Amino acid sequence: ANDKDIIFQSDDGSGGVETYFYLDGSANTSGSPKTIFPDNSHLALGNSGDFFMYHDGTDTILDNLTGNITIQNKSDDKDIIFKSDDGSGGLAEYFRLDGSAGTIEAAKNINVTKNSATVKVEESGGADVRISAGGSTGYIGTYSNDQLYIQQNSAPAITIDTSRNSTFAGDVI
Repeated sequence: ANDKDIIFQSDDGSGGVETYFYLDGSANTSGSPKTIFPDNSHLALGNSGDFFMYHDGTDTILDNLTGNITIQNKSDDKDIIFKSDDGSGGLAEYFRLDGSAGTIEAAKNINVTKNSATVKVEESGGADVRISAGGSTGYIGTYSNDQLYIQQNSAPAITIDTSRNSTFAGDVI
């Protein structure tokens, strides 16, 4: 029938009947058919229902009960983009895994809010830089190299050489 739905109903476990999902024919505008699962429905995947998608009318939850969650984009040179509300009712990009550049990009500030948090940048060869905060004190340091450089236009402006217990303006001599 035109502008009608196909409704899938079954026992609700209490002697009544409940709609489990329906094909919404009346909402199919511009060739976009919709399968509707009512609020508080659980879409379970896996023989034991190991992965759930759930919407309670307010929040949407993805709940995995076993193994890892892997998000993949197998399209060549394409990205995985994370967007959310921009604070003004619009939508903004916050985070991107850039497939063509091979980078992780943050479009917004990153706030690390855990007490005594550390941000660590590590090179495969072992060099690292850490930025950390503990209580009312902040630290910038290196734990695998004797020198820490603060650069301006790719030339060292300040060098801290822990092997010599000294600080230099410009290159270490």
